[in-house]
Amino acid sequence: MGLALENLGQIEACVVTQDVQKFAGLQPLLEASVCLQWGAISFADALALLKTPEGSALQFLTLAIRAADEPELPNIARIIALAKKQKTRIILVVDSVSTATLHVLMQQGADGFLPYPIPDGALGELVSKFSRPSGPTLVVSNQTGQISRNGMILPVYGVAGGVGATTIAINLAWEMAQLGQKNGFRTLVLDLELQFGTVSTYLDLERREAIFELLSDMGAMDRDAFSAAVQQCGDQLDVFTAPAESLPLEILESADIERLLDLARCVYDFVIIDMPSTLVSWAETLVNRADVILAVLGPDMRSSRNTMRFIEMLESEELPLDKVKFLLNRAPKAKDIRAHRRLKRMAENVGFEYCSMLADGGGQVLKACDSGLPLAELARKNPLRKGILKLADQLLARRQARVSAGA
Repeated sequence: MGLALENLGQIEACVVTQDVQKFAGLQPLLEASVCLQWGAISFADALALLKTPEGSALQFLTLAIRAADEPELPNIARIIALAKKQKTRIILVVDSVSTATLHVLMQQGADGFLPYPIPDGALGELVSKFSRPSGPTLVVSNQTGQISRNGMILPVYGVAGGVGATTIAINLAWEMAQLGQKNGFRTLVLDLELQFGTVSTYLDLERREAIFELLSDMGAMDRDAFSAAVQQCGDQLDVFTAPAESLPLEILESADIERLLDLARCVYDFVIIDMPSTLVSWAETLVNRADVILAVLGPDMRSSRNTMRFIEMLESEELPLDKVKFLLNRAPKAKDIRAHRRLKRMAENVGFEYCSMLADGGGQVLKACDSGLPLAELARKNPLRKGILKLADQLLARRQARVSAGA
């Protein structure tokens, strides 16, 4: 099939597939959309090629995969790893491949995927997202021609009611907005608790009618309408509140969430989402799009059991559990050794580890929420505020590392 290794010559990009005849018309389409000289090569030959100087100079790889190729998944994953190491762009073209296989390959680092046969214009739109200006984290939006920040999606999910997920979400967003300003980073907190969201209350903001109008007609939403619905809190933090009227959670569909997240990460470097406690149909989309999921639990058996159910749900749906970082809120004091041993046993029995243990902020937390102020503005030395600041530092470092890598 295709070209032999010794005949690749000045090929600048490759279609990697076991049988190029099964993907009729793919190579000419690639040559028209990605103006490079393309060759075709097998999975085994691709592994050999990528270890040569000629392979390291390739600009694009298109992995064309059918359901019959799934036994080759380990080799395909190695191809992606080698290509990513030398910064070669990777497009998946898939024909009847399982969702689980596609998820694994995207997690390995593929830049995008397309179904086969490829819909009209889809390849050109995908490739246009790879065009980058000089800044390492900014890409050109194919829809508007404006700069996209390719931001991080950071949902905050309370595994049980009253564990303080909203308090953590807004204070984390505030700290990241302050820390990120020196790097030119922009932060948004997005309230997706459409019925009883309290982000606006905790930050003393109004609930705009524009939010209701936008969520009621997501098909008409564009970047301008989205930006008009956002409010500013302080000088650095932007806020997308819950609507003024309670809406059913199912008013949004998965496609609506995708559109909302795409717009948000286009404008912002950090998108911190206050999630509803009820896991609705579009939660799977949000989990898959997230960079890190912060699951908040309390130091009680109720939280432990709900955490176990949450983990079981992710595993049963083959959703990425490795993205989840568990935060314990209202952690006991360090001197309370018995309580810490109990919490350790609880986590071991359920099968997770605490990413962070956040101290109980006491009455100052309630006072800050009632005053519509972040903790940093009311009680800078509060122990909960210090823990959230440390978490913000960690996430900012992760973002900076991604910027440095040009991802």
